Amino acid sequence: MRQPVQHFSTPLRNAASSSWKVSNVIDFLQLLQIFNAIVPPIVALSILFLSKVSQGELAKWSERQFYTALAVMTVITLRTVIRADDAWLIHTATLGFMVVGSLYVRAEPSSLANLP
Repeated sequence: MRQPVQHFSTPLRNAASSSWKVSNVIDFLQLLQIFNAIVPPIVALSILFLSKVSQGELAKWSERQFYTALAVMTVITLRTVIRADDAWLIHTATLGFMVVGSLYVRAEPSSLANLP
């Protein structure tokens, strides 16, 4: 007599699938942490670069974008430092580069400060 094929029991199947889902969620959260550590500094520093090399009306627009990015990066840095995340040094250094870069790097004369 032939024995029936044994399938995984329901508790074992549920346990295996739930552990697979948990590992995927953990991987996704790690991917978000990496994204959070890398993307905001790149965006903020590229906006700083754009605000320093642009001229005319684009310079005014990019300078407003820089101030917005500076405020957003300040909030992100504060959140990172308060939560003691691993990316605190990257965010703090980016904020420092943005402040020093905005003061030290020479911009075009058509900045918002020169408006009447």
